Amino acid sequence: MMPESKRPVLVMASSREDRRVLFDALDGIDSGEILSARDAIHARALLRNVSRPALAILDFEHAPTQSRMLCAELAGVPVIGLFGAGFNAQDTGKQPAGDSGIKAWLRMPVDSTEAAVRIREALQGAAPAALPAARGAVEMAAAAPRQQQDDPAATLRAIADLMQPGRDAVGLPGLVQRVMQTFGLDLMVIAEKTSASGEALRLLARVDRMSAPGAPDPLAREFVRPALDGEAVIRVGNTNASDDAFMKATGCACHAALPLFDTHRNVVGVMECASLRASEVAGPMLQSMLEIVAARFAMLLELRAEHQRGRSRALLDGLTGLPNRMLFNDRLESTLHDARRTGEVFAVLFVDLDGFKDINDSLGHAIGDRVLAASARRLREAVRASDTVARYAGDEFTLIVRHLNDRAGIRHVAAKLLQGMQGALTLEDGSELQVTASIGVSVYPDDAADAEGLIKHADMAMYSAKGRGRNNVQAFGNVPEDAHRQRLEMESRLRKAEANGELSVHYQPQIELGSEDIIGVEALVRWKHPTLGMLSPAFFVPLAEETGLIISIGEWVLRRACTDVAVWQRSCGKPLRLAVNLSALQWMQPNLVAMIESACRDARLEPSMLDLETSESVLQNPGTELATVLRTLRRIGCRVVIGDAGAGQIASGQAAHLPVDSVKVDHSFVRNIGSDPDDEAVVASILGVARGQGRRTIAAGVETEPQLEFLRGRGCEVAQGYLFCRPLAAGAFTDLLAARHVEPTGDHSHALLRATGATDNVVPLSSDRQHGAAG
Repeated sequence: MMPESKRPVLVMASSREDRRVLFDALDGIDSGEILSARDAIHARALLRNVSRPALAILDFEHAPTQSRMLCAELAGVPVIGLFGAGFNAQDTGKQPAGDSGIKAWLRMPVDSTEAAVRIREALQGAAPAALPAARGAVEMAAAAPRQQQDDPAATLRAIADLMQPGRDAVGLPGLVQRVMQTFGLDLMVIAEKTSASGEALRLLARVDRMSAPGAPDPLAREFVRPALDGEAVIRVGNTNASDDAFMKATGCACHAALPLFDTHRNVVGVMECASLRASEVAGPMLQSMLEIVAARFAMLLELRAEHQRGRSRALLDGLTGLPNRMLFNDRLESTLHDARRTGEVFAVLFVDLDGFKDINDSLGHAIGDRVLAASARRLREAVRASDTVARYAGDEFTLIVRHLNDRAGIRHVAAKLLQGMQGALTLEDGSELQVTASIGVSVYPDDAADAEGLIKHADMAMYSAKGRGRNNVQAFGNVPEDAHRQRLEMESRLRKAEANGELSVHYQPQIELGSEDIIGVEALVRWKHPTLGMLSPAFFVPLAEETGLIISIGEWVLRRACTDVAVWQRSCGKPLRLAVNLSALQWMQPNLVAMIESACRDARLEPSMLDLETSESVLQNPGTELATVLRTLRRIGCRVVIGDAGAGQIASGQAAHLPVDSVKVDHSFVRNIGSDPDDEAVVASILGVARGQGRRTIAAGVETEPQLEFLRGRGCEVAQGYLFCRPLAAGAFTDLLAARHVEPTGDHSHALLRATGATDNVVPLSSDRQHGAAG
């Protein structure tokens, strides 16, 4: 067997910035080839011709189902999971049950120092160390007792959401309103420092719901002065009220002023807030949470200042003098315009400095800046004046090399660049520093016909070069088993699958917990590939959604399922319900209502027996057209179901106003009943809120008797999962109904298991997670 240190490491992350950081973290670790993939299809292609990896790092934020499938396929391989800031911190700190192989979790965006620690632990088989304090207040708050806040999980998610890029799109006043709503504040002021001494403050945003007559200005100098000097001031309760004229005049229970620091730790402003009610959160934790929000506002002020310095200056990188990413993208679009008119062949190159993080960490940022400036000069000197060299991000450079005759010309240029980068750099103390680079190449028009495709393919090729040992050049067309070829083949085959009879619908019964009788079925699409065998929907439904094939496949599934359920209703004389999952793309099709009515009419199935499942994300901000569609469907009798309750980002307050009839608890929470108190609390909360709103409750992924008893004890009405029955083909489900019809009264759940043989080899339902038409 190949030694662990020489076996490859798989990195699958949708964010190229996270892939880059993970490469840096792997730099100092003696591992084999590094395989970089943006999704599961790409990952499987890269794994096809290499030995079993020593470690896999998988993105559970953007591709949860794909990552779970890869975990199962890589049984025995240690896995590090990536999750996003919007995830519930209580859900990610635990070790998943079973033999998933997940050894540790990393929050995105990935911190390279923590990544290096986790990678070493996973490769050495060590138990993960405790999260370092640098991970911040979100983890501190997650570890606190749940009773400290009414809904700590929602508060943490809200804090993480406020930290996400792009939230400034609502404007500063809008963001202030969001913060006040999240924390239950009655006053919030954001002011910018306008002089070096801090004596002058410019008010940028203020919302004041106190309106106490004669109350002093909230930006009173004696209170905010410490904040302008870099010190946070938080006063809670009456102990210090005598020292605070504002608290005394308004009767508020909490008053805080926090400094707003820029990236150089200079105070650029102040955030002041107050509340008439006492905080439910302990003092240190409250300060930590407010500091997170203050950091967000400080970033917005810094961005505003940067934009005000002018667009002309913003187009050039301050350190190297090269065009920055914005100007590079503009020049790439211009080059594309010319090439389409003249037939010119040109190339886009991605250049990444090898081991640059180690240079910064060991020699300091001053030396790192010298390396970047020298590398920029070398790249500029290696190409012609008509070519473009830009600093894309960090230690990454991009080039546009024009007027090529063929690929041989670009190979010559790339070899020249590689050779030019290898010369030693002489430092001030006379020592020499060797710096190499990994280069990826994509060529117009062979590899892509648009700017996004050219950049993405050059980026993929660059990571292939890094994975092959660095200090080399890889062209996109030469990347082994490149994912775009496999994707095209799969797309072509999927387009023919329906006509070739390769698609089928399987049915999983839904059980009423009161009577333990079958009251409905969920329709799940399956694809029997002629060479790969039966494929899970998690594998092919994302491809169907991206290509638009989900529209035709989804209609076929609905019509097939309506026909089968109508037959079963007549044969067993029972009002059997049908649940079908619709993807976001299906909800947008203009003829959705007419298509559903036609399918029900042709099958002689009452629309009132149809449950249409969708995700929280689809319903989070429904537009006018979707709202009309939902009202129309409910008017004709269809039920609308949230199919992944708990897994989305909708707060309970928002959920009350959604146009839905039923709520299905996501299986990712149900499967941890009995092993994780936090997930049990989430399930209990969802069921309680749904009952209070008069909505029908369903639980997915029930696998054990303790899970069933927990759900029954908290009023869940309907359940489905492997405890009862795995998804069955139509013929097998017909036999099940016949057996069920003659089964004597008693323990129906175990009779059902005996009828289907589902007690054998029970496995989690992860591969059947609702995914578009897959259900």
